[in-house]
Amino acid sequence: MLPNSLAHHIVTTHGLASDAWLSMYPNTPATPLHGSYNLTTLGVTCDSILNTWRLRPNQLDLPSPESPDPDAQRLDYIFHSPLVSRVREIKVGFTELYKLPGKPKLGKGVARGGMVSLSDHFSVEVKLELLSPGNVEPLISLDGVEEAAQEGSENVYLSMDVIEEIQVLSRKYVQREEWEFKWRIWHFWASILFLVALHVAVWWATYDGVAFLCVVLGWMVGVSGVVNGLIGFLFMGSELNALREFEEEIRIYKEIAQEKLSKGKGRSRVQEVEAAEFGTIEQRIREEEEIERAVVDRHRGVV
Repeated sequence: MLPNSLAHHIVTTHGLASDAWLSMYPNTPATPLHGSYNLTTLGVTCDSILNTWRLRPNQLDLPSPESPDPDAQRLDYIFHSPLVSRVREIKVGFTELYKLPGKPKLGKGVARGGMVSLSDHFSVEVKLELLSPGNVEPLISLDGVEEAAQEGSENVYLSMDVIEEIQVLSRKYVQREEWEFKWRIWHFWASILFLVALHVAVWWATYDGVAFLCVVLGWMVGVSGVVNGLIGFLFMGSELNALREFEEEIRIYKEIAQEKLSKGKGRSRVQEVEAAEFGTIEQRIREEEEIERAVVDRHRGVV
C-alpha cells in the first residue's frame, strides 16, 4: 500500500484513521531525493540505499547518506484515530547498523566489517498523546474530516468517485482472471493433444535420438499441462466467483448509497463516531444486512 493509493485513501477517510506520519508532517513531499532526506523528511522505510539489504552483489560498503536514492518508498505505517489521539513525535527507526559476531561472509545484506541492518525494512516509531473522552474534535487535517465536522455533509457511505474507482479496479482483476482461466484450461486440453501426437511420433521415429526427444518433450508437456489444468479446474473458478460476487456487492452498495444520498439520509462521519454509543453501530449492521439480503435475493433470482 502506497501513500495516495486507493487503499490508503479509504483507510484515512472512511476508515476514520489517520496516517501518523502525515498527521505530524501533512505537507510531506512525494518525490524521493537522497538517502538521509528520504528518512527524515519522507519517512521512507523500504528500498533505502542506507539499508545493507539493498547492497548490490559486488558492493561492500553503504553509499553516502547524500547519495541519490530515487527508489526508496514509504510502505510501513502507523494509523491512529485523530478523534482520541494526537501525534507528538514520529521518526524512522532501526536505521543503525549492527555488527555480527565472528567472521560473517560478506554479501546478502552484510556490509564490510560484518555490519548489517536488522531488516530490509526500517521501522516507524511514534509517540501518541491520548485525549480525554470529552475531547473528540479532529485535531489534524484530514481530507474531508474537518469539512464534515463543520458542514455535516460527509456520509457513512464511500464517495461515488471512490466506489467507481473500486469498480474499475475489480473489473481489471476479473478480466485478468478470466483470461488466465481460459489460458490454463486451453493449455491443459492442448497438451493432451500434443502429448498424443508425440507418442505417435515415437512409433515412426527412425532414430533412437528422435524417439528419446519425443519422450522427453512428452513428459514436459504432460507435467505443465496437468499443473495448469489443476490450477484452472480447482482454483481459478472459485477465485472468479469470489471476484464476481465482490463486484455484485459493490454494485448493490453503490445503488443503496445513491438512493440514501438522494433522499438526504446520509450522516456525518464525525457525527457517526460521536453517536456510536447511541446506536450507530446497530445502524451500520442493519445496512450491511440489507446489502446481504439484496445479494441473496439476486442470486435466488438468477438460480
